[in-house]
Amino acid sequence: MIPTALFLAFPGRYLEPVPGFDPDEFTDEWRYRADPLWGLWDVARSPRDVIENGRGDCVDYSRLAASWLYHHTERPVALYAMGRVHNPPGHLVAYDGERVYSTGDVHQEPIERYCSRTDRIVVLRRGIRDAGGLPRGLWRP
Repeated sequence: MIPTALFLAFPGRYLEPVPGFDPDEFTDEWRYRADPLWGLWDVARSPRDVIENGRGDCVDYSRLAASWLYHHTERPVALYAMGRVHNPPGHLVAYDGERVYSTGDVHQEPIERYCSRTDRIVVLRRGIRDAGGLPRGLWRP
């Protein structure tokens, strides 16, 4: 487990291979479980721990989905921290340019449509890999 703030600051450092994970099938196994102390102790659990237990919160699932995307696909990978004007706590999702990975569910829609449909606004975007398949920050000839 790592603090959520650390995961958001340096997401690429905390992505790990997750063999045997299929996000579409995992939806049936997933159960939401908030962090203890009503979110005052907010952590991003290991993807392996999330798979083994089949539960966690939006940060745990986003770390799992981003890890799978990064290590097992060539898709772009980004994390989106979101909020609602009249419904605080925040929300975190992973996005691959086509699908939104949100708390155990996979939505086949652009991030803009997901935000509109769920009445959320993007507060922060953390790119991990660009559309060219390179990790962010690497020079491309």
